[in-house]
Amino acid sequence: MSELINVENTIKTIEFLLYKKTQVIFLSSNSVFDGSRSFYKYFDQTKPANEYGRFKVVVENYFQDFNFVVLRLTKVLTADATFIKQWNNSLHNDEKITVFSNHFISPITLEQVGGGVLQLIGLNLTQSLKFGKIFQLGSDIELSFFDFTSNYFRHNTKALDLIHVIKDPKIINNRYNSLQTYLPKPT
Repeated sequence: MSELINVENTIKTIEFLLYKKTQVIFLSSNSVFDGSRSFYKYFDQTKPANEYGRFKVVVENYFQDFNFVVLRLTKVLTADATFIKQWNNSLHNDEKITVFSNHFISPITLEQVGGGVLQLIGLNLTQSLKFGKIFQLGSDIELSFFDFTSNYFRHNTKALDLIHVIKDPKIINNRYNSLQTYLPKPT
């Protein structure tokens, strides 16, 4: 079912839009990489470590010969992020806030995503070929979830006392989340 939604129906929708001569900006993910290192470049070989990343790669590759733009993103954070809600719920219930020291986050905001999309809107085929078809947007920092959580609750002593840091035993090395930003220069 997940592949039907994330691959087959996505491809059908994009094909329809391209047939109608609509500019398409496909929002992809840093999950096209395995997270074994930091700040992947747009031209690095993809190597997804999960189905979500694999699905994104399939769609990216399917349209490589079309006037089609890809914008890969790192973690887009809002105040409504599920894990932040869980942290706040744990805090409210005086429960431990367990975070990994070997999982990293390179957060960006919705406003940054909007700005990146605006930079890509109107990019025609000639301009697109000059820059490439794959663009990336990520933060210029990368923090462990422990560091991110500590920073998020830096003014809340109670929360800081509840943070419990562990290493994810399923991860031998660190799991990184960053991308090197690559966008066309605004004209």
